Amino acid sequence: MYDKPSGGEIGLFRMRGTKFQLVSVVLSCVAASETDGVLQVRPFAVTLIPASQRGEVEYLTIDLVANLDVSKGPETEPVYAGYDPFSGDWQLYGNLPGYLDHQREGVLDEVDQFFLATETPGDDEILMMDLRMPSDEMKRRYQRHRKKLLFTPFKKVEARRVWGAETPIELFLIQARAKKKLFPESQMLIMDDGATFPSWYHLWQGVEFRHSEGLVTAADLYFPTQRVAVFCDGGHHSRGKQKARDAAINAKLEAIGIHPVRIPAAKLTLTCGGQCPVW
Repeated sequence: MYDKPSGGEIGLFRMRGTKFQLVSVVLSCVAASETDGVLQVRPFAVTLIPASQRGEVEYLTIDLVANLDVSKGPETEPVYAGYDPFSGDWQLYGNLPGYLDHQREGVLDEVDQFFLATETPGDDEILMMDLRMPSDEMKRRYQRHRKKLLFTPFKKVEARRVWGAETPIELFLIQARAKKKLFPESQMLIMDDGATFPSWYHLWQGVEFRHSEGLVTAADLYFPTQRVAVFCDGGHHSRGKQKARDAAINAKLEAIGIHPVRIPAAKLTLTCGGQCPVW
């Protein structure tokens, strides 16, 4: 939204007849602190949402994109009021003056936007970052999932989760820790040599990725300085086979100097009473 297409780009996309979708990158955050009166936030989820018109995904031509005056941004950044990053639902969208100024605690949303070409790009057309993953196979899977999530055109007006806390219980813990000025990393892949990598682009949800060589587990929350991995365990973790798998993961983590903390989600929901356990 901040770059003007070049003449060559305009001509190329016009010749191809390429259509574009305006996509919002919604960064869901919790309030962290204030610096010189400016609110500081920490993200716990990233979601993509396409622009729509009359309930359908909106498509734009390169001429409409090229004629936008990108030098003049909105007076206030757009937000999704009442946005739920877990269900993908929201109550209101737009430039809401003063909205962020009045949201000092709880959940905030920050929005940036980009134009997505509806032609699926080739692998050589996507700029990649080297995250120094430990194997070429992990890198290949990462690139495939990244392309699917970030560069696949939308067919429906719906939120597309990219990364972040998986359950409201995790958000509850993140908020409680933020009040104590503690900010764990979310969704961290932990390798058997102690290395950690953020599980960007929901890689962990791909079954094939779970069997990557050297991967021990993905922690819901991770404190790198204290080397503490926190797991919010749902009801299925009380079953025999899953308990055995969890115990094996705990042993592997302890062996590489990472302390596992497992919090039963049901117990947390029933007994916390608004206060997160202190570990």
